[in-house]
Amino acid sequence: MKIANFPVGSMRTNGSRVCAWLKKNSPDIVTLQKIGSKKDFPTAGLRNLGYESSFLGRRSRSDLGVAVLTDSRRWRPEVLVSQLPGIAQPESRFLTVNIGGIWVSSVYAPYNPEGWKRDQAHKAIQQRVAWLNRLRDHVEDLGYHSRYSLLCGDFNVKVKADGPLAKNNPYYTEEDRRALEALSPDLGFVDVYRFAYPDPEKWPGHTWGYRVRTPRGASRLHLILASESLARCRLSVSRDLDSRPRDDAPPLVVEFGGISL
Repeated sequence: MKIANFPVGSMRTNGSRVCAWLKKNSPDIVTLQKIGSKKDFPTAGLRNLGYESSFLGRRSRSDLGVAVLTDSRRWRPEVLVSQLPGIAQPESRFLTVNIGGIWVSSVYAPYNPEGWKRDQAHKAIQQRVAWLNRLRDHVEDLGYHSRYSLLCGDFNVKVKADGPLAKNNPYYTEEDRRALEALSPDLGFVDVYRFAYPDPEKWPGHTWGYRVRTPRGASRLHLILASESLARCRLSVSRDLDSRPRDDAPPLVVEFGGISL
């Protein structure tokens, strides 16, 4: 089973590149983040390629949507959750789909809804931490960690396993790192990229961000977290650096073997 994740951004801009990538690579399941409105989502084109779309378009100016694409020749996806509990206003940052008994979630954690003003960094961190705490509570309450499940997406947290935080960047802190650790490793979720490649010096980040021309990834905000039972299956992890649908965020691809569905 091949699963890919990438925060593709605008489907109006990148939708054709996504379709070309799918046609070339034929993954079984794909999770997408940062998609825009429903009218820009190429549902018909994806269906022609054999993919059923479960997606949430953006619901407000500060919101961005997520999606899960499923090989319709093999499965009929069932939407289980389309918003985290405890959110006052509608948002499109979280979607869980049951695919052949595996719960697959597409996640887009808040970054900085107030814009790029540095004096708003603390408020942005607090919002992200609160959102990640709600995610942790939801995952624990529904028992994601005790079954085959995947949390895939853009968590907007610099992972501790990748090294120290930059002292001059106020948008990533130890506080949101601790919130992410409540999922992995506290709840038993495994960061599959770092599990496969434990040495951050040899295998650096796979998110280029605003340093697209650097030979090494600038960070690692985009993660695939697997429940412990799923991580015990045979797996291989790769980054597609050659045909990425978005320049600064190459698809992260995981292949699982030995899964009986």
